[in-house]
Amino acid sequence: MSKFQARTSKQALPDLNPSRIRAFTLIEIILVLALIGLLFSLFIGISGTFARASKEPEPPIAILRAAVLEATHLASKGKEVTHLRFDDENGTLVIENAAGTQLSVREFDDFVVQDGDERELLFTVTFEAETPLQGVSGDEGEWDDEDLSLRRVTFHPSGVSTPFLARLIHHDTDKEDVLRFDPFSGYVLFEEEEEE
Repeated sequence: MSKFQARTSKQALPDLNPSRIRAFTLIEIILVLALIGLLFSLFIGISGTFARASKEPEPPIAILRAAVLEATHLASKGKEVTHLRFDDENGTLVIENAAGTQLSVREFDDFVVQDGDERELLFTVTFEAETPLQGVSGDEGEWDDEDLSLRRVTFHPSGVSTPFLARLIHHDTDKEDVLRFDPFSGYVLFEEEEEE
């Protein structure tokens, strides 16, 4: 046997000398267990937050905002005029095209009280057209509330809507939330709360 063959055959055998066997130290094991515990506690905390958030009903203002953004998106995506209206009978926000076909419905189920077969809405949503400002101070105008009332809000394919504001009237607290929407983006320009 040559020297070369003897050397390679010795290298192929594992060294079973107990003084040379490498093992994990106690500190390494403790660090790994601590990291696993930390990751597990983070996972439990995050999953608990999601579980609580899923049980809470979405506020009506958030549903209204989402419906306006969805109507803006559907108008520009479908390249057709869409309309947003509040359905008094069902307590829903309905998005439909110019032909009257429903494209989407946003429901306020958690805010409708059902008494047997009768449903009572805890609030209503009304839409009003925004008027051009007039006068020296910009707060004068010759418009009646009836003239400004909109049955539905129109969203054009170019991404522009009728300038409007929405009133969310709460029947149980006599409170009214007023949201003024940007006609170009669909986002809320300002939001205020009024007492009746």
